[in-house]
Amino acid sequence: GQAAADAVAEDIATAEAADEVAAEATSQAGARVRAASITMAEAQVLRYLPAPLPFSVIAGKLGISRSAAKERAARLYARLGVHSRDEAVSQARSLGLIRAR
Repeated sequence: GQAAADAVAEDIATAEAADEVAAEATSQAGARVRAASITMAEAQVLRYLPAPLPFSVIAGKLGISRSAAKERAARLYARLGVHSRDEAVSQARSLGLIRAR
């Protein structure tokens, strides 16, 4: 009767919670794998992203064009699975790619 229905509902809730935990772990693992594949050129741009420097200044420090710096940053964002500079810095810190402040 009711006890059996309650037990089934509890099992379903437990399974759904486990699915959410597994999905989050898989997502985090995927992010780490993508982040581990960043190139040296992307890593060079990444180290300047926490500072409030425009891409023209970052490019000058790296001896590349502004557009090249922006392209490297865009590739880096894709590898980290993010869409902005702030998100890239946050994700890189959480993955241990750059030091947290």
